[in-house]
Amino acid sequence: MAELTDIHSHLIHGTPDGPGSLDESLSVIRMEYSMGMRHQFVTPAIDSTESGRALEIIAERLEELKAHAGIEFPELTLHVGYTVKPVFDLAKAVLSGAPLTMAGTRYILIDPNCDVCDTLGPLFDSLLSGGFVPIIASPERIKRYRRDPSILEGYLRQGALIEIDVPSIMGVRGNDVKDFADRLLALRWVSFAASDNRRKHFESRLFAGYEYLVAHWRKSAADRLLVENGLKLINNEPIDPGEPEPWSPGKKSFFGRLFGK
Repeated sequence: MAELTDIHSHLIHGTPDGPGSLDESLSVIRMEYSMGMRHQFVTPAIDSTESGRALEIIAERLEELKAHAGIEFPELTLHVGYTVKPVFDLAKAVLSGAPLTMAGTRYILIDPNCDVCDTLGPLFDSLLSGGFVPIIASPERIKRYRRDPSILEGYLRQGALIEIDVPSIMGVRGNDVKDFADRLLALRWVSFAASDNRRKHFESRLFAGYEYLVAHWRKSAADRLLVENGLKLINNEPIDPGEPEPWSPGKKSFFGRLFGK
């Protein structure tokens, strides 16, 4: 089994989007670790840079999580990032040095937020011009993108990357979300798959997603989305998704025909 990398999870305990306790955070990591996950990003939601105490609490809880994880999971690397909601001047904050990137790299995980999901072009231009790379988190869950995929296509052609959630790929969030995730995979618009883990569950999302991708999209796709690109992110290396295949409503893409999607 390859060493899996999870770039999107909400495992900082005691935060609004995280588990209720340290034990619950560790139980999620324990399950994923036992199934091959070796690199875990914790990405609590952030919607402002002015909540200084909130950032302090995240840092304190992260150190507590690292201390316990380091004992129980010796091969695990634990990294902090944020799922940033662009409801403030994110470009100004990042370009001014706010530590909102993924483990201090050039990559920024962005929750597109329904209210602004179709107006992110200028933000992405500013970030990319400053040397940062936006990663759009879980766009398959947003109805606006499902209705008009050309918005996402435009962001990709700007230079943004896409992460989709394993539960979406596997149909946990409904057929509409799964069908859209399938199309994004078929068009090779996706650079990462991730767990979006939040609280204790009874199966390893990451490993289940890896197995599913191997079975339905080939091992090379599973390795690219859950191993290789995650390591490139950790090492702050360039990630080249290639030229996105254009969206054609009602028409299967080349990769869709190739893989029977």
